[in-house]
Amino acid sequence: MSLDIDMKSMKSKPIEIRDFQSSDAEACFRIRAEAFIRLFYEEIGPDGVVDGINAYLPGKYIHLAEALPIFMAVAGNAQIGFIASRFVEHTTIEILFLYIKLDNLRKGIGAQLVRFLENWVRKQHPEIERIVVDTAVPKYNQKFYEIMGYSKVGQSKCQYPTGSVAAVRLMKRLR
Repeated sequence: MSLDIDMKSMKSKPIEIRDFQSSDAEACFRIRAEAFIRLFYEEIGPDGVVDGINAYLPGKYIHLAEALPIFMAVAGNAQIGFIASRFVEHTTIEILFLYIKLDNLRKGIGAQLVRFLENWVRKQHPEIERIVVDTAVPKYNQKFYEIMGYSKVGQSKCQYPTGSVAAVRLMKRLR
């Protein structure tokens, strides 16, 4: 299997991956909300969509970025995607979010963000042995993570302020 990358559009807009800035919070909120509304509704229903969107309003991204690594994918002046992670134990980091602006899907941006995070972890935190990700929408994105080298290791729950949603846990060993 290969990632369906539109190389023509990638050449026209070089992608920069940089640290999150507080001015990125609104874009993160909008990118994530659009995915919940347009892509995940069928899989998680209206309550799941509302809970997912409301769990991370713009100010929450600013607060999270004070303690967690968040990276933005930018093309020109436009924020087109982001990845956020958190340390869950001494040897494990978790991908909290990976979202791409919908008109930029299938262009390899998600893969670039995942590889960037993996390389950042290897360089900045060599004690980390594995990356985990919980997906509440496995029908939509489990295959992507498997292509990126992640394997299903079980079931889990994604926690929202109003409750939890069933999820699939995937993992990749870094060494």
